[in-house]
Amino acid sequence: MIAGVAAGVLSLGVAGTALATNSGASSPSAHGAHSAHAKSDDTPDSVGTVSDFYNGYVTALDKGDNGKAAGLRKSALTASFRKNLAGWEKKHDSDGVLRSQNVPEKVDVAYDNSGMGHCWTVVTLTWSSGKTTKLHVQNDIGSQKISDIHG
Repeated sequence: MIAGVAAGVLSLGVAGTALATNSGASSPSAHGAHSAHAKSDDTPDSVGTVSDFYNGYVTALDKGDNGKAAGLRKSALTASFRKNLAGWEKKHDSDGVLRSQNVPEKVDVAYDNSGMGHCWTVVTLTWSSGKTTKLHVQNDIGSQKISDIHG
């Protein structure tokens, strides 16, 4: 009976968290609007961390502030992931955080799942053409640093 109750509570918690969405605009740049992360009580802090990083990173790149973008990468990405990302970028001749050579016009971040010390978010990048790219970003809950990106 206890296992059944625990399973029910867990499924409700995950379902409730998965329904949390992000909307609105935080700091529009000359290039476009970036989403703000609307944190609800059941959304992990990691989602806000990823949202803050992507919005700051895109804004810095949009303004041509590569130094600030590099500083954000150093503070928000784990050291081992930065090393792996450098290899990916060399191989693909693209920005590994954005998986592109261009800067998107809009960024949306939504909670996906969490477990075993990680939180996963879906980062949706909207380009000037209106097309979107979805990235799956892994954040280490303990350090609040991004440790992987797939997209």
